Amino acid sequence: TVLVVSQGAVTINADVTTPGDLIISASAGDVTQTGGQVTVGGDTGIEASNNVSLGGNNDFNGVTAAGQSISLNDIDDVQLNDLAFADGLQVTAGGNLNALTDIVVGGELPMGNTLAVAASTGSALALGANLATSAPAGVSLTSRGNLTTADITAPGAPITLEARGTLTTGNLTSSGGTGGSVNLQSGNRIQVNTINAQGSTSGGAITVLTPLTFQALGSFIDQNGVAASLSTVGGSQGGPILLGYGFPRFTLGDPSANGTLGAVTTGDVTLLPDVANPILGSRIFGRNQPGQVQLISFGDVPIEIEPPPDDIDPVPDPDRDQGTIETDDSVLLTSAGEILGQEQFSEAEDSVNGEFAGYFGDLIKAPRAVSLEQAKDILRDIQTQTGAVPAFLYIRLNRNADTQQPGQGGVELLLITAEGEPSQVTVLNVTAEEVLRTQEQLRRQLTNPSLTNNTAYLTAAQQLYGWLIAPIEANLQAAGVNNIGFIMDAGLRTLPLAALHNGERFLIETYSIGLIPSLGLIDPTYVDLNRQNSSLLVAGASQFINQPPLLAAGLEMVALQSFWEATKVDETSFTVNNLLRDRDQAQIIHLATHAQFLRGAPENSYLQFFDSRLRLSQVPDLEWFDPPVELVTLSACQTAMGNTEAELGFAGFALLAGAKSALASLWKVSDEATAGLMVTFYQALDQEAIKAEALRDAQLAMINGQVYTENGQLVWPGGSLPLPLDLVVDGRQDLSHPFYWAAFTLVGSPW
Repeated sequence: TVLVVSQGAVTINADVTTPGDLIISASAGDVTQTGGQVTVGGDTGIEASNNVSLGGNNDFNGVTAAGQSISLNDIDDVQLNDLAFADGLQVTAGGNLNALTDIVVGGELPMGNTLAVAASTGSALALGANLATSAPAGVSLTSRGNLTTADITAPGAPITLEARGTLTTGNLTSSGGTGGSVNLQSGNRIQVNTINAQGSTSGGAITVLTPLTFQALGSFIDQNGVAASLSTVGGSQGGPILLGYGFPRFTLGDPSANGTLGAVTTGDVTLLPDVANPILGSRIFGRNQPGQVQLISFGDVPIEIEPPPDDIDPVPDPDRDQGTIETDDSVLLTSAGEILGQEQFSEAEDSVNGEFAGYFGDLIKAPRAVSLEQAKDILRDIQTQTGAVPAFLYIRLNRNADTQQPGQGGVELLLITAEGEPSQVTVLNVTAEEVLRTQEQLRRQLTNPSLTNNTAYLTAAQQLYGWLIAPIEANLQAAGVNNIGFIMDAGLRTLPLAALHNGERFLIETYSIGLIPSLGLIDPTYVDLNRQNSSLLVAGASQFINQPPLLAAGLEMVALQSFWEATKVDETSFTVNNLLRDRDQAQIIHLATHAQFLRGAPENSYLQFFDSRLRLSQVPDLEWFDPPVELVTLSACQTAMGNTEAELGFAGFALLAGAKSALASLWKVSDEATAGLMVTFYQALDQEAIKAEALRDAQLAMINGQVYTENGQLVWPGGSLPLPLDLVVDGRQDLSHPFYWAAFTLVGSPW
């Protein structure tokens, strides 16, 4: 045993190694590690009158620490036994973090000092025994892997649990005079026994967010005598409850899949067990009451959610500085003036054509052969007819590149403008894997509705801009380009291009953009779409059989018809046969309905009608080829992230439908934001020469705060309409975050 005793402070600045125990005591000072490595074969006991701070690549077996403030960092494995302290505690483990006996936090801690335990880079955090604290700042547990706890008790104080993997816990109790809030967030499923956030005066709030399922396996009798799994009942008012999950149904009385054993109650609202009638989709109960209950289904149908890569944090820290990213001064590019030849261009076209042909087979027409000169002719024609100055940009990934070898790079940019020589630029200091990993991070940060109050996405958005746009931006500016048609490589077709950021503005603030499958697969013939010469068919439903409702679909259709005369097929009449019958000669078809682009063959993906699904492989049966549909809009669709088959379905929908262009969303956006963007888009379409510019106008209106909800009204630059009661929130709802607008993508011909 090594014993270190000091009547003052203890500072460790050299290696300490013992096969036995280590005991350190500072009776009138701090215990601080400024250097060295501590290796202990036995147990470690640390006691200080003030603070304990150990920061090094240490190897402890078991740690017992006591002090005013305790910080243990970069420890391979941590074991906490009967831990006691009087001030703040911060434990960070480089490996697994385990608590095998009870952790009791004594004393009344000042606000701001929270029991915080984290397994930052290790595989798991496990509290095998109960944790109790009387600290008013509560408990915060964070794990980059799985998080497992027994019971946690923090009377009247918040409990926050976050895990990248699965979150499993026992009874969570924050009840007190005023109930403390309980916040649970996981990258996988969440399972609890019960959550008790009651208060003798007012109850605390409960928020649960998981991309998969939520299960509450137990129940308790709350102060109203209800057998509840979740309760926020208060003497004067209950606290709100929000449960967000990826499953399409929630069952009260059956927690085996997605649901609770007992009731969910706030006092204002009590949802009792009813196994025979599961809750489908998203519902709000007791709207505008202090104790309202929101059940939000993030997915209309079960979609396999792949775990994020180990080095991507799906829940960015909103307090972290998200300013301009650091740029790499060693960026090397091939000459921006290197001329793109016909051979390289044909190779790029053949590559993407082969992918679509391999996925869709005979469901789509064979691609045309397009030469470089023909590509330039298309651009000249569009410029002459519309006044827009378009360009084609192929983004190709070199998955075999070795960035350490001269002349190799992970990204190739092929730029074609109406005038001047086509150019080819190779980005040398990035691999294809880095690009794919970063765009996956961006999409995960943008698609999480709980992150709409921060700018954590900017780091990835700026990095991608630096790789994919900045190397050819001088060429774009020299040619006066204001519209870009992107032809993307596999893995990039669901990248939300509009949200790429140069440190000052989004890409969509400079250019109108569109996603082109290939030049040989689209019909570039230009037609001016406006209310005078274009007919519109509006179709959709707000309620479906075995699908969650689209609460703003009716509002969306009414708003469109208020200024653009249209044929309407809605609600129970929204069937495939009725759509075929009423299409007539309509050049624009707007579908306010669910659509899913999923992994696997085309028949796995579908459009939802009131009574049935139309598989993607059946879309050609809609017979929109003759006469051709100029634009089809899917206002509520969703695409499986990170899957090349799903992105082919998304990018190829217009080809299947026989439409020149399709406007669709990459992820499920809130009903009210979708309605606001859609009505703004169609108003702009009546005024703008090209479709891509109309979409840009709508997205700019949202960025600039011109589309919002306030006091029960949806407001857009051209007017306002009352929202359905289930969508009404107090005050003003800002819709400027890219979660609300960056998902919408124009596919096919951007003109």
